[in-house]
Amino acid sequence: MDGDQALPLRIAARQTSQADWKELVQRISYFAGFAGDVSNVKLENVELPDSPLKLSYHYSRKGYFSADERDRTVGRNTLPLPHVALDSDEIKQLKKNNRFKMGGPVNLVQKITLHFTKDQRPTLPLAVSVNRDYGTYASKYEMKGTEMSGERAYNITVGSLPLSREHDLKAFLTAIKSGYNAGAFGKALSRCRECQYPR
Repeated sequence: MDGDQALPLRIAARQTSQADWKELVQRISYFAGFAGDVSNVKLENVELPDSPLKLSYHYSRKGYFSADERDRTVGRNTLPLPHVALDSDEIKQLKKNNRFKMGGPVNLVQKITLHFTKDQRPTLPLAVSVNRDYGTYASKYEMKGTEMSGERAYNITVGSLPLSREHDLKAFLTAIKSGYNAGAFGKALSRCRECQYPR
């Protein structure tokens, strides 16, 4: 990641000793809504603002895709990845001084690897590709044996947009959200042996 989106993490990493980076990323994971454990934490280019900041770690949580206790036919249906953008119904949070604050330039790439048992048959999430004059988003997923890999790339090139672009911006954010759901994971997976989020 780079641009303004990388700045808070750069500052936090600089203010934290390298020996405590694991705890820092653990707190970030909790804040993002993922209560599992992180390990193998790596942060690259913290002191190089002209280079992309790279964060990689393994994320593990037993029963991540387990059925909901209130309804055994329903389980968690999203990948263990933080959202790259706001939902379209939260667009008002971007409004500032009669414009939508986009925070660009931003370039964020997420990569994920999930390992399953042989009896699990997950459905791949929807691949999404959307392009605008102010940014792009693309996601892709692949299944090989018991390993699923995926990548999400989010790019914003402008600092702000006029309020007249609200309808188009909502459509852009809606398209991004459409690929968040992890297919039929909730029903197909009762045990996630190991969930790894490497970048």
